[in-house]
Parts: sequence; C-alpha cells; structure tokens
Amino acid sequence: MSSKGYCVMIAKRTRVKIRNEEGFQLVELLVAVGITTILSTALLSTLASMYQLNTSSHNQAMTTMIIQEVMDNARNMSWSTLTDDTIFPKETWINLVVNQTSSNPSLPSSFPRPLLLDTHNKTYSSVAQNKLFRGTVRQRLQDLGSNQLKLTVEVTYPVENSGKAKTVSASTNISQYGLHN
Repeated sequence: MSSKGYCVMIAKRTRVKIRNEEGFQLVELLVAVGITTILSTALLSTLASMYQLNTSSHNQAMTTMIIQEVMDNARNMSWSTLTDDTIFPKETWINLVVNQTSSNPSLPSSFPRPLLLDTHNKTYSSVAQNKLFRGTVRQRLQDLGSNQLKLTVEVTYPVENSGKAKTVSASTNISQYGLHN
C-alpha cells in the first residue's frame, strides 16, 4: 500500500516453537517445592537444636545457683551448728527440698527453707512455673579433722528429650577459723 509516497508494510507476527514447553512449569514447581522442603527442614532442625541448647543452659545456670546457695548457707552457719550431728549427720547424704509445692514439706534442719520457688506460699507467673527446676539436690558434710569440714553438694537433673540424667557436684572446705565462722 502506498499513500503519498510512504510505504507501509504490515507483517504478521508468528511464534516459532523451538521446544515443547508443556509440563515445564510442573518441573519448575517440583524443584521449588523440593528446595523449600530442604530449607524448612534445616530451619526446623536448627530451631530444635537451639531449644535444646537453651534448656541445657538454663539447667546449668540453675545448678550453679543452687550449689552456690547451699554452700553459702553452710558457710554462714556457726561452727557448733555445722558440727552438731543432729543437724548435719556426718558422711550422710541429706536431700534438700527444691520448689516447695506442699504446705508441710519435710525440710532438713541443715537447710530449713526450700531452694528456688515456694509455689505453696507464693504465686508465680505461668512462665516461671514452666521453668521450674526438675532435679534433685543433696548435700553431705565430711569431717576432715583439724577443724576442717568438707561440704559436697550434688545436683541431678533430667537431660531434655534423652531420658538420661546429668549430675553435677561441687565441694568446698569449711574451717572453724575461716572467714565465715
């Protein structure tokens, strides 16, 4: 066609198929789902490991605080109390009360108050109650002679999701003429 000296050409576009693209979107989708599954699994595994590490750290911190509290309690007692066999029977493990949950616990005379939370006489948030220490604590006093005593504190707590228990113990010597007596 020609109009006043201009030539206009109309070309018809045609699409040339180089390869068959049917089903290609399905393959892309399957690859994307596979990658997403692998990444999600890795993320969940990392989160589970972090939770277990956090629980382990919490138990270790609680263990350290409990041991320190029991040792400080003994160091602050008079020498006559520490050497009284009715209060501290020598060479005998004494179980201590952790997280008082009843009104009349059998508190040993060597440690006449519950360790950590007193859930019977006080109210705690649900977060604090979920983080209760679920282990056991015991102490033993040994007479080393020469006005020396050895206090050993042993804390045992369950290891998260393993069915096993971990035991941590620490000892300190107390002298009749030491700093605290």
